[in-house]
Amino acid sequence: MEKQFEIGYCRACGQQQILVLAAATQDAADDEATENCDCEEGMKLRQIVKGCRRIDELFGPDSENLGFVPIHEAETLELLHTVVKLTADKRLLNTNLDINRYGKAKIGMNSKGKINVKRSVVNAYQLEE
Repeated sequence: MEKQFEIGYCRACGQQQILVLAAATQDAADDEATENCDCEEGMKLRQIVKGCRRIDELFGPDSENLGFVPIHEAETLELLHTVVKLTADKRLLNTNLDINRYGKAKIGMNSKGKINVKRSVVNAYQLEE
């Protein structure tokens, strides 16, 4: 029988937590503890993880499933992740980026303190005589 980990440690504050369900690895136990910790740094870390996950869904390779052209430039994705981190850190409130060939990104914190990530592509045609 494999070892089960019943205690996890918040990655932000180090607080020990007894898990409801045992985890297969200490890393998984620590992830679970961080997810459930109510410390301020833990909440900020969760915002960053969720915001970066949304960036990857809307702009990364899986964005094709949503009808978007994926961004393959690592530097551009890294910039978007950095904006999420700065937003979680409350150094940025709302950021709009016009990404050449890929549309627009809007990253901001809503009134509930959650980070919103939006991608929009507008197709416009103008015909002249």
